[in-house]
Amino acid sequence: MIVASACRKYAHVKKETNYAELEYQGHDRSYLVHLPENYDSTKQYPLIFVLHGITSRAKAIAGFSGFNEVADKKEFIVCYPQGYKRSWGIDINVGPAPKAGIDDLGFMERLIDTLGVQYSIDTSKVYSCGISNGGFMTMSMACNRSERLAGIAIVCGNMFAPTELYYPDDKPMPLLLIAATEDPLLEYDGEVFKKEYAFLGYPKTIEYWKERNNYPDLKDSVVFESDPKDKTTVVRHYNSNANNPNKIELYEIKGGGHGWPGRGRDIKALFLGKISNEIHTAEIIADFFLSK
Repeated sequence: MIVASACRKYAHVKKETNYAELEYQGHDRSYLVHLPENYDSTKQYPLIFVLHGITSRAKAIAGFSGFNEVADKKEFIVCYPQGYKRSWGIDINVGPAPKAGIDDLGFMERLIDTLGVQYSIDTSKVYSCGISNGGFMTMSMACNRSERLAGIAIVCGNMFAPTELYYPDDKPMPLLLIAATEDPLLEYDGEVFKKEYAFLGYPKTIEYWKERNNYPDLKDSVVFESDPKDKTTVVRHYNSNANNPNKIELYEIKGGGHGWPGRGRDIKALFLGKISNEIHTAEIIADFFLSK
């Protein structure tokens, strides 16, 4: 079953965004789709998935991420899936979706196929990004359904350890990490989580992907520090000389907390650390995916 309608009930989301549902595992799973302005069905467009964090919603990240406006400017389709009970079926048994046996790898594959029928999509240019719980789901897709994706970007999320247990695929693909050094929920260098599980941390995640992509060290850097009020500094780590399409980049948010950079200051900053306004995350992710 597929049900589609205009997104009238989400006042903060642009009217060109459509709400739809499909049935999977006996559940009606919803998603939002935004088509770029002047969408032309005779052309093929890249598709970018944007996955919300735990306890959040598709309509929330569609509102604060700024991806709709970037999609209009750079001409791609953006889809915001809704997780089961505001969570994703990640690789560890934490959150409503894993505990309920939700197969989100299968759901995302079904969604890719469904959108490919509904819209004009270049299937060689399907990408995923996500924040926190949605970031770990994106990583799971990259390492369990790698043939369906052309690249990933993760905000405030990395990998679970040991990698050989959770991530069987080894297909190279572009990787962008946006990581905060003062994240109260996810320590930068990795940690034991709930006594049973461990985060790999960002340095080791970079090392894992350097080996997987046969990519050199991230020896170059650019500093972003234009908004002194946010009390953060952003450092972009990359390699300007790498002749490798499976590029790796890290945006290190020094002093930043668990949040979407560029979102602006809000009540979340009281609990989850400083939100950096030095970069526009949706712009950076789209440029990373779409640049030649």
